[in-house]
Amino acid sequence: MHINGPVNISRNERLETCHEIASRLNEVHGEKIVAIGVYGSVSRGTDGPFSDIEMFCVLSESSEPVDFSYEWSAGPWKAEVGICREDVLLKTASTVEGSCPITSKGRFPVFN
Repeated sequence: MHINGPVNISRNERLETCHEIASRLNEVHGEKIVAIGVYGSVSRGTDGPFSDIEMFCVLSESSEPVDFSYEWSAGPWKAEVGICREDVLLKTASTVEGSCPITSKGRFPVFN
């Protein structure tokens, strides 16, 4: 039994939870979904026994403002799921901040 703290869960259990979250997003947002992805240590395969889940859901453009995040800490796992419209994501992705070369060091592979 755990008391207010993370619990050791396996990578397979974590991936199963990712699939459950994706299924729930499909139930709620259906055909509006453009993409669902996992990022962070789970996506890199470097997640440890106490790692959290980080996911992102992109919805098609609509007149409704969509740019929010859910965060769960349920039982043995913790997850954060960001949800935004496709146009918001593309605008954010096209903006390069002045500190990007410094803060992104080592995160992106360089291909020659």
